[in-house]
Amino acid sequence: MALCTPLLRGPFTAWSDSILVEGCLPGATVIVTAHGPSVRTVAKGIAGGGSDRLPLLAGEKLQATDRLVVLQTLGVEASIETPSHLASLVAPAPTNHDALAPLAFRSHVYPCGRALWVSGAAPGALVTVKTATAVIASGRANESGDARLTLSPGALIPINGKATAWQQAPAGFPALLGTPKETTCSVDKLPAPHGAKLPVPVLTAPARGCDRSVHLGGIIDGADVTISRTSDGTSETAIFDLDRLRFDLTKPLASAGDKLEVVQQLKGCDRWEASDPLVVHVEPSKKPGTPALLPPCDDAVDVFAANLEPGAIVTLTFAAEQYRAMVPEGTTTFVFRMTRLNAGSTITIVQEKCGLKSDTATVQPVAMGGGVYFPPDVEEPLYACARAVRVRARPGTWVQIFGDVGAGAGPISDQVFIRGSERIYVAPYLVKDQSVWVIALRCGADRWKRNPNTHIVQGVPEHLLAPIIVDPLIEGARSVLVEGVPGAFIQIFSLLPSPTRVELIGEGVIDPIGKRVFLWRALTTKELVYAVQIVCGQTSRASALQVPTGGVRSFDLALPLKRMSNQSSSMKPLTCLWANFVCRHDGSWNYTAELENEETEADVSFDLQFNLVGVSSPFGAVFKGQLSASGNGAITKTGLRAIGVPPKKTFSDSAVFAGFQNPAYWAEVYAATGKFSFPPNGVAWKNYAPPPEAPDEDPDKDEKKPGSGK
Repeated sequence: MALCTPLLRGPFTAWSDSILVEGCLPGATVIVTAHGPSVRTVAKGIAGGGSDRLPLLAGEKLQATDRLVVLQTLGVEASIETPSHLASLVAPAPTNHDALAPLAFRSHVYPCGRALWVSGAAPGALVTVKTATAVIASGRANESGDARLTLSPGALIPINGKATAWQQAPAGFPALLGTPKETTCSVDKLPAPHGAKLPVPVLTAPARGCDRSVHLGGIIDGADVTISRTSDGTSETAIFDLDRLRFDLTKPLASAGDKLEVVQQLKGCDRWEASDPLVVHVEPSKKPGTPALLPPCDDAVDVFAANLEPGAIVTLTFAAEQYRAMVPEGTTTFVFRMTRLNAGSTITIVQEKCGLKSDTATVQPVAMGGGVYFPPDVEEPLYACARAVRVRARPGTWVQIFGDVGAGAGPISDQVFIRGSERIYVAPYLVKDQSVWVIALRCGADRWKRNPNTHIVQGVPEHLLAPIIVDPLIEGARSVLVEGVPGAFIQIFSLLPSPTRVELIGEGVIDPIGKRVFLWRALTTKELVYAVQIVCGQTSRASALQVPTGGVRSFDLALPLKRMSNQSSSMKPLTCLWANFVCRHDGSWNYTAELENEETEADVSFDLQFNLVGVSSPFGAVFKGQLSASGNGAITKTGLRAIGVPPKKTFSDSAVFAGFQNPAYWAEVYAATGKFSFPPNGVAWKNYAPPPEAPDEDPDKDEKKPGSGK
């Protein structure tokens, strides 16, 4: 039995002081080797499993052009080392502040908070935060450019103060030329009055036995969060530097389920009381779902899988050899690195958690398809301080973003496995006039190629405009389409009445193609929604306020609708007593009506039409029905009544119309009127009257009559 080769998560610079490794089994020995001017081990440790951060060994530094590889061993099991063509290249360290963009505060900066999240730095940079009187936190940025900082002992974020952040070369490296770019933000007002209890935390994803983490929201940035277990009486605490995070546990939840209590507290001062506990009922563990596999290419070494359970042990079988790995926390997809694959063979995958195994999935590698090959490229435009770019490529391609980092060219993104068009995050953020390009490893190939297109980063307008919420907002929607500066960080807010309060309900990065920001909850019709964008330390004005449109529209027949009979002297009608048409933004609709045939001498068949009036694209629905004659006349013995059709009936129908899911069209629907009608030829009567009798034959019809001529 073998182990999958772990994945290294970059990008790396010569400043990097730690290495994130994913896919290792718990207890495995992980060894990271640098191939450069010298071949040496730069990091080594015992894996906790799934996702492990290894500090560099004492005295070790990465060097520009080092190529990093990794392997894991567990007893007699071992992985192969990262193939040389998939090694991670180390970028040179920046040399000038001009080559770096301003940082951004990812956290809300609250008084008495004990942690801050600052983003946008060069990997490995030293990030420092100060107030007007003192430095309150400093630390190194990781491969994503994020500095997750705990405040220095005794440091305090003051009420009504400001916090300023900047990056610089870490100790032991040459200082950067030029002046640091500082980002300053005001300390936020805490969403609770002095002396009050903090809000009760919120569970943002179900908790189940054997989970190694708990997903929480509603946390004050910088608060201490404590989780207590009823099963064994233990508790553990972590400091949250964001309002919604994953609490990684020191041991998995009990497989049989448990009851947890979650409390938040601002330990930086005693101005606020701890929250009441959130009680979480942990469900027992269950059988994992079946993984879904993307067919790999012939000669590839990687297999992409989805529908995975975080923390599950995955076993892949190929050519009678088994390869094992652990899914990192916080993800349901992963790329498993094995050995070279060949078309026509079979790969199987199964995942196991808490001793429960999923059903097995299989896939066969495919030969590289023919046709025109379009080299992967970056979508334009690119703007300064962009946090991400958009790349289009054939599924199965590995891509990486490169750029001029001030001291030469180097990677500014991780190696990313593409499934089509993907958003790729960069570290550090882009800077004006920077050259950016993409390199790609075609599926099944063993040599990276550079796209010759070089893209130049544009400057951000001096006066940052408000973003635009593009589509009408709809009740129940969980995302918002926003037009703004590509690469900007968008925040979606809700203004709620009674009492008036502002709630952050979603945030995310947009790019030239992907402009949808996902929300943490569904929209309602009782709020005002707006967006802001954050670029280069600037926060724009708010967009225009929007009230979400209802997600359900109902149309009713105002007065009974009649069509008179032409089958008797009384001319009694077919009557639609009432009708209702309900449509929904999810595309579903229901049509219900009650009709009565008051005519006693004829059955009737009919079309009852409903049409939307005032929409750009026509929509209609129709009932086709039949009713027997009323009363107990002779026709009821021979007509529709004889086969069970009543003279009065409620009709109903339902279906799905995809057009309702379009927000712009739905806004038209919500403002439209509805029309119920019997079309001109939509009603037909039938009385089954016998044909008239033929007249008696005239026996004298051929005889001559007097005066009739010859």
